[in-house]
Amino acid sequence: MIQDQLKDLVSEVRISGRLKDSAVCLVTGEHDLDPQMVKMFQAMGQDVPTGQRILEVNPNHELIVRMKGLFAADAGSEQLKEYVGLLYDQALLLEGDHPRDPVAFARALSRLMSAAVSV
Repeated sequence: MIQDQLKDLVSEVRISGRLKDSAVCLVTGEHDLDPQMVKMFQAMGQDVPTGQRILEVNPNHELIVRMKGLFAADAGSEQLKEYVGLLYDQALLLEGDHPRDPVAFARALSRLMSAAVSV
């Protein structure tokens, strides 16, 4: 499900054995340049081929566990699709980048927070 939705953004989605606190992270492929190096070369006016990154997922993180339950209940859930997009944007934020669409990210985050806050 995650791989299918993010197929244009990542080369692979794989289970991480090193993540402890985070649900996801982006890693560079073995022969690809680190995103910071790419930005540095681009700032110097050089064209740099950018490969797709790998999204690593922490299978023990509470969020991932709950998403598995949602997937089991309704694999085509629009809510699940939104969560997958939020996970990718979260991974971008964790490495110091920006969400793909900051306005959409903020709206989705506001919806989640509104649903979680009970008066």
